[in-house]
Amino acid sequence: MKRVPPLQHKIITEEEESIEIEANSIGIVYKNKFVIQTIMKNLTEQIQIKRELNLNQQRYESLFKHNPDGVYSLDLNGIFIDINHSCKRYLVIQNMKSCKNHSMNLLIMTT
Repeated sequence: MKRVPPLQHKIITEEEESIEIEANSIGIVYKNKFVIQTIMKNLTEQIQIKRELNLNQQRYESLFKHNPDGVYSLDLNGIFIDINHSCKRYLVIQNMKSCKNHSMNLLIMTT
């Protein structure tokens, strides 16, 4: 039997709630008759999470990468995770490999 590619749809429930679904259909023979079996999966939460992730990535780009001020991020142990270009210039850091130090060590070294 030939499988139909999944289709995404937006449906409105009786409560007027919008739900985004993926429908997968396949033709099968059931009791000597050709029928189409369809399985629907609710994608609403997954799509919302993707939208929020995309928005967070855009905020990160704006606040971190395109910021003219020095910005850095640390893990819970105070180890540098990332440093933007402005901060690298200010601290004279050429790449993240040379910046695996604890942030307090760097602060002590620069003061």
